Amino acid sequence: MDVLIRDVDPSVVKKIDELVKKSGLKSRQEFLKVYLTNLSVVDEMNNLQRQFEQLQKQTLSVLNQNTNVMKRMIKIIEEIIDEDDGV
Repeated sequence: MDVLIRDVDPSVVKKIDELVKKSGLKSRQEFLKVYLTNLSVVDEMNNLQRQFEQLQKQTLSVLNQNTNVMKRMIKIIEEIIDEDDGV
């Protein structure tokens, strides 16, 4: 599918041409195609990033809870061992 954009300021076109050269792509058309493709998925990528960060927080919380439970278990086991040694 083709997309035509009219009345683009010449300074904008010049900046795009500079970005094309820096990117190593072959043409303005190729650069804009990549840019528009990326733009079309940016919301989804941001949403996935937020979900990932939330999952990290939840995982950290569970790990902290597990650590606390393990510390309590170790303490109880040590107390039982100490009681057995004292008998």
